Amino acid sequence: MASRLSLKSFFSRGAKPTAGQFASWIDSFWHKDEDTIPVDKIAGLSSALASKASTNDVDNEAATRSAIDNELQGQIDELAAKGDGIPAGGTAGQVLAKAGTAEGEVAWRSVEDVGALTEYWPNMPVNNIKSAQVYGSDITAANHGGGVYYEGYSSLFCSKAGGIWNFFNLAENNVNSFQVLKRFYANAPLMANRNTGFLVEVGFNDFKGGDLVKSTNKVRGTLGSLLAGAFMEEVYPANNLNAGSKTGTWVDENMSGRGSKAATLSSFTNPSAISSSVSGSSMVIVQRSNRYTMVIGTYGCANPGELGGFTVSYQGNVIYTYDPVGKTNGVTDNTFADNSLTPQVVLISDFYVNDVGALAITTTSNNKTIIDYIGWLGPASIYPPAFILSCPEASDAQYQADPANRSRANTAAMTAAIKETVLQFPGYPVTVVDFNELYDPNDPADSDDGIHPNRGGHIKVSESILKKSATGQIGYAVPVILSGEKVVSVTNQGPEAHYDLVEIMISNSALTSADFSSGIASVPGKPGQQSADDQYVYYCVGINQWRRTAQTAATVQDYYLATGIDDSAGARTSSQLNSAYPSAAIFQHVRGLDYVYEKIDASNWIKYPISIA
Repeated sequence: MASRLSLKSFFSRGAKPTAGQFASWIDSFWHKDEDTIPVDKIAGLSSALASKASTNDVDNEAATRSAIDNELQGQIDELAAKGDGIPAGGTAGQVLAKAGTAEGEVAWRSVEDVGALTEYWPNMPVNNIKSAQVYGSDITAANHGGGVYYEGYSSLFCSKAGGIWNFFNLAENNVNSFQVLKRFYANAPLMANRNTGFLVEVGFNDFKGGDLVKSTNKVRGTLGSLLAGAFMEEVYPANNLNAGSKTGTWVDENMSGRGSKAATLSSFTNPSAISSSVSGSSMVIVQRSNRYTMVIGTYGCANPGELGGFTVSYQGNVIYTYDPVGKTNGVTDNTFADNSLTPQVVLISDFYVNDVGALAITTTSNNKTIIDYIGWLGPASIYPPAFILSCPEASDAQYQADPANRSRANTAAMTAAIKETVLQFPGYPVTVVDFNELYDPNDPADSDDGIHPNRGGHIKVSESILKKSATGQIGYAVPVILSGEKVVSVTNQGPEAHYDLVEIMISNSALTSADFSSGIASVPGKPGQQSADDQYVYYCVGINQWRRTAQTAATVQDYYLATGIDDSAGARTSSQLNSAYPSAAIFQHVRGLDYVYEKIDASNWIKYPISIA
C-alpha cells in the first residue's frame, strides 16, 4: 500500500498518473461497503475491550445481588412474622404509612389514600389578633342561664392568646343558638374584621327541633355566613348592586327581624334584599373587587313551597345551582328570624370573578327567591384567625336521658357539618378545634351535670383551643404531621386539609376529545391541574370539572420580571410597579426583599409578605 507522500507525487503539477497509480490511490483507503476494518487497526480499541467485564463477571454480579435481595426479603419476612412493625400483605405500588399513634402501628396504603389517614386542622397564628369575639351558647355560661363566666374557656383563651375579649351569649334566652351567629352575620362591620379573631361554638341547643338533617344544614348555612363575614372585604345590598342590570321581576324584600345583612348596610340608600317570584328573572354581576371569591347571601327555609332556587352562570354556562329546600330545621328563633328563615351563603370561586358582566344569577322557579347581598372576600393574608369548636359531647347518662335529640351519632354528624363548612374556605385562617379532645363530661372534675363544663372543664376546653394556636408565629402555620411519621403529599384543599399528591400538568388525551359545549367538561381531575394541546389550554376548576380557553399566541412569559428589588424601606405601590414594568402581563411577578408582587389586572398589583423558612 502506497504512503500518503507517494500518492501525492502521482498527482503533482505536470504529472500524468497511470492506471496503476490510480489503482494504488483507491486501494489505499477503506471502502464502506466492501471492506471490514480489523480490530487491531482501530487505535485503543483492543485495550478498551480488555478492560470490560466478562460475561462470567456479569453473571457472578447478578447472582450476588440476587442473594442479597433474597436475604433482605427474608429479613423483612422475619420481621413481619414477629409483628415488629411491618405488616404482611400489601400490593405492588403501595407504601407503608402510619396508621395510628402507637409505636410501629403502620399499614399498607395506596398513595392516593395516604392523605386520608390523618384528619388535620392546622394551628393558627394569633399574634395579629387585636380583639377577640366569642360567639357561644350556654356551654360558655357560668350558671347555664345566660350569665357571663369570666373564668370560662373563652376568657381563659383570650387572656393567654391576647386581644380584647368581647363575649356574645344569647342562646339561653332563645330557642336555639343559631341566632347568635346570625347576629354576627347581619351586623359585623367590614374592615374591623382585619383586626378581630373569632371563637365560635355550636352547642347542644342546636339539636332542638329533632330533625338532624335540617339541623346540620342550618349549621352549614349560618356558620358559612359567619365565616364569609369574617373574611369579607366588600359588600353591597342586593337592591343597590348594578341598578338596571336586572331582567324579569325583582322587588325589594322586607327582611326586618330576619337577620338581613342588607338591611344593616346604612351607608347605602334604602338598603334591602330583593326577591323574585318569576322563573327566569336574572341579575348580572359586575366585578367590583380584586377578584377574590364572590359571596351571594341568600335564605333557605323548611317550607319547600315558600322559597325558590337559582343558578349562577359564567359566560352563559351554569356553574352552580342553589336549592333552598330543607336548609333549616323548622324551629322559629325568637330574634332575627321568622318561620325559620336562615341565612345561607354561596361562594363562587375567584377563577370566575374576573370578567365584567360574566356572572349572572337566574331564578329557577316561581317560588320566592331571596337575594340578600353580594359581597367579595378579601385576600386571606389580611385576616386574624377564626377558631371553630366541634360539637361538644354529653355524658353517657345525658345521652340516655334525651335519646330523641342527642346521641353520639348526632354529635358526630354536627361536627362533620362544621368541618364541611370550614373546608369551603381553603387557604383562609380558620381551623377546627376538637372540643372533646381533653374535656370529658363523664368526669366530675370536668362537669357537674354531665353537659356543661365546670371550672376544671373550662380550663381543659381552653387548653384544647390554645393547642390550635401558634402564638409566636407571623403569618400562617406550616402544616405538620401529628402522631409520628407519615407519608405526606399535596392536595387542592389548601393548608387546612389533607395532602394528596397531584400532578399539575396532565395528559391532554381525554380533554382534547371532551364535550365542552356547556362550557364545562366532565373529565377526571383535581382543581389546579392544567393541560394543553395545539388549540386550547385546559384548567380544572372543580373536582372532575374542566374549562378551556383558546390558544391565542405561542408566547412564553417570564414568571418573575425581576428579583431582589430593594423594598425594605416600604412596599412598592401599583403605580410604581406599572411605571417600572409597563409591559407586565397579568400573573407576572416581581420579587422584592420583603414582598412578592403579582399583577392582577391592567392597573393593579397585589403583594404577599415574604416569610423566611
